[in-house]
Amino acid sequence: KLCDIPKQVHHLSKRLIFNKTSRNTTFRTMEQQQQGRTTLEGLAASYEQNGYAVLNDFLDADEVQMIRNETTRLIREESRSHANKLQVFGNEFNMKSRYFLDSSDKICYFFEKSAVNLETLELQMPEEQSLAKIAHALHSLNPIFKKVTTSDKIKQVFKAIDFTEPTVVQSMVIFKNPNVGGAYTPHQDASFIYAEPLHVAGIWLALDDATIENGCLEFIPGSHKWPLARRFVRTDNTKDGDDLLEWTAPVANYDESKFVKVPIKRGGLVLIHGLVVHRSAENRSDKSRWAYTFHAYDKAKSRYSDKNWLQINVNDTFMPVYAN
Repeated sequence: KLCDIPKQVHHLSKRLIFNKTSRNTTFRTMEQQQQGRTTLEGLAASYEQNGYAVLNDFLDADEVQMIRNETTRLIREESRSHANKLQVFGNEFNMKSRYFLDSSDKICYFFEKSAVNLETLELQMPEEQSLAKIAHALHSLNPIFKKVTTSDKIKQVFKAIDFTEPTVVQSMVIFKNPNVGGAYTPHQDASFIYAEPLHVAGIWLALDDATIENGCLEFIPGSHKWPLARRFVRTDNTKDGDDLLEWTAPVANYDESKFVKVPIKRGGLVLIHGLVVHRSAENRSDKSRWAYTFHAYDKAKSRYSDKNWLQINVNDTFMPVYAN
């Protein structure tokens, strides 16, 4: 099935799984990788001041390529061809989609609206060029993405911002493919992943150069000190075709002049506070803008809301980072 626990990882992928004895497949330590670059203290200070922070060269070329290779394998081997219905990504579709709601503990495939004939639900271009994202349990169900998400370097990032028990609840590869990559409208991640008190952070890893032309991230610095504008929550409806999800308030309006574009090179990391307002534009360039991103809350300090759209279904894919 399309939206299912993945098959046994291909033999080529097995050789790429990180381990502590292989020089070629182990993440370099933060100390090795960040010499002469932003320190963890600087990362934490920027995160506290601006609501986001950047670490350049967080992943080396081999690490990026490994993630890209596994992503390509998922597309080619875990094909959507057996699915009964092609799934389009976008809030107007997600709100009525049982497939979207049930994707919280699976690996599922979502396609760009502009790449799909919405009358026939047929792709208008090759599958690999049409994907919007693969989500939402890569971090738990795929061994390579799990290693990336729980690497020593990632643990150091969470420790730098005083997360006691970071627990990853969702993960995605976002493609933003050339000429079809859709925009992400201004939002706060805590609208989707809410915990009280609020200790929520996202980690965004660039698998391509993210530029102004292909839709890099844009932030309103300091907006993490603003209140949460609205939430995306479950309704009491249970029938597919009804609104299974809803917004608690209308879309907020933000001053366009306040957004700061944040280009980043392939291999860089962006740390994102759960309340900071951010967005990204459409990709109408001829360059892709792949990224792997995941979100965590601090289980030791917060209670995860049972109204969040993303809940544990059959598989418990809420993954503690430090324990892995």
